Amino acid sequence: MGNLTEALMEEHRRLQNDIEVLQKRKSETDKRLKDDYDRLALVEELLGPGHVPQNESREALQSPNRDITDIAVEILGEREKEPMHYKDLTKEVQARGGNLKTTNAPNVLVARLVSDGRFVRPTRRGYYALRSDYPDVKSVGARKQRINSNNGQNKQ
Repeated sequence: MGNLTEALMEEHRRLQNDIEVLQKRKSETDKRLKDDYDRLALVEELLGPGHVPQNESREALQSPNRDITDIAVEILGEREKEPMHYKDLTKEVQARGGNLKTTNAPNVLVARLVSDGRFVRPTRRGYYALRSDYPDVKSVGARKQRINSNNGQNKQ
């Protein structure tokens, strides 16, 4: 038992050391990345509009890992409680760098909205808003969850 404990303690120390090294590298990389984004913004401002291809702009570079639902939250949060049609929301998410490069992008976004509790369909089909703006509206996916839970009870 002693050898196992010693081996685990050594592995624990090694992992802690690795984490510290990686956190330091990440911190340095994040600082350098921020500095480069700041410099890029300055260069783009100096170049002026129309001189930087859209796919090479700072906005396009900054957002490859942003989740599409997080971008949708940002967009809907700017609309002062006004719902937005899913096709328009899809276009805006894509314009802000959301990775929706598929032929059925609107359907992909709706599937994600339905499974995310931050969104509701407050007015009519196809229009989505933030739950925080409409706290009394049932979740978009509540009906499906209710049906699934009822089916599960019937099978027992």
